[in-house]
Amino acid sequence: MSIIISILCIICQFGYIYFLNLKKQKIALIFKTVASLCFIVLGVKAYLINNSKILLLFVIGMLFDGLGDVLLGIRNIAFKEKMFLFGTYSFMIGHIFYLAALIYKDWSNIALILLIAAILTCIYFYFTYHHCKLKKIQYFILPIYALMIYGIMVFGIYNYLNVSSTNNLAFMIGAIMFACSDTVLSFYNFGNRKGWMHPVYSFLYYVGQLLIALSLF
Repeated sequence: MSIIISILCIICQFGYIYFLNLKKQKIALIFKTVASLCFIVLGVKAYLINNSKILLLFVIGMLFDGLGDVLLGIRNIAFKEKMFLFGTYSFMIGHIFYLAALIYKDWSNIALILLIAAILTCIYFYFTYHHCKLKKIQYFILPIYALMIYGIMVFGIYNYLNVSSTNNLAFMIGAIMFACSDTVLSFYNFGNRKGWMHPVYSFLYYVGQLLIALSLF
């Protein structure tokens, strides 16, 4: 069943890109919503099987990420600025729950992890500052958002280096893809937009979320 749901997620992700390119935003939104529901369903399934506080935190994070997906999809139809802002806030809340789960799991090296994440955030912000056109509020939001997503990625790498299990490997790869997706997304929205960016960051995001969800089993 998990394999079927994963395949459905990937198919819907491609459907979202296809119909968005055809300017059929409402149909694209349906595909985007179903793709997001797929990784949420996998997360819920993993929680029901294992029933742990850590998995509950991950599932809540996925719910907020899924809501963010829908809000960002709606912005292609109406309320562009508001939906983008609300979607970003929803993702930030989701990231908080992801980080809470990771810290709850193992916080012994949190200082080092946050330091590395902060360094990556500084590098990221240097490039966005020089190559992107940002509004005042975005100078505040983007570094916080980047610190969260890079924190999740560094946690994933640390966990795999600490315990080289298949689940940790899946989470690490998923977290790296998630971080890469958001990085490309930033330059797509605020920098020199290229045609390849949208399908690339969308694919990285959904496969990354799928791997994170599958790592919970």
